[in-house]
Amino acid sequence: MRWWLLCLALVPLSAGPASACGNGKVLLSDTFDTLQPMWGDANDFVKVVGGQLQLSETSGKSYTAYAGPTFDDMDVCAKVKLVKTDKVSGAYVGLLFWTKDVDNFYTFEITLDGYATVYQQINKEWKAVIKDRQVDSIHQGTTRFNEIEVITRGHQATFLINGVHFDDISGLEPDGGQHVGFTVEAPDTGPAVFVADDLKVTAIQ
Repeated sequence: MRWWLLCLALVPLSAGPASACGNGKVLLSDTFDTLQPMWGDANDFVKVVGGQLQLSETSGKSYTAYAGPTFDDMDVCAKVKLVKTDKVSGAYVGLLFWTKDVDNFYTFEITLDGYATVYQQINKEWKAVIKDRQVDSIHQGTTRFNEIEVITRGHQATFLINGVHFDDISGLEPDGGQHVGFTVEAPDTGPAVFVADDLKVTAIQ
């Protein structure tokens, strides 16, 4: 698997994104009109294309990109869309939360054939927290965005897809706060390309 650590200084970005989630104070937002310094330099795996963050990975591999600021309790959301794959069921895109470092994090992922899952990586080892489960609220296919959202309060995390509650878990948030970012995974049959937009982190009210 290929892992990338992308760090930043916490700086104000553009006006808050047009997103339904998170009504508290905006702590971080990016509408990806340009590639902000917080994402590092553009490369084959992460770049801005047409006002959206494009995230790509090669066959059978996973890609993780996360930002440097850390947050305590938070509501994080983003809109994601599948652009290209030859196997929809094997192409995953997700939001990071409770992220300590490149080898230790949780991710809430969906596939665009209508499944959602939560995984934890502990010292590079993957653990299924919620196994793949079919979800009616996912917009399937490559033509529509899905808004995925994670709300963390202490040891509890809540997951929503397009504003509809999916599930909750108990876990361990890292000392010193959590990073946010994205994960993508390509099927073993070929590459996968996703785009993300309207990333927003807000304080819990």
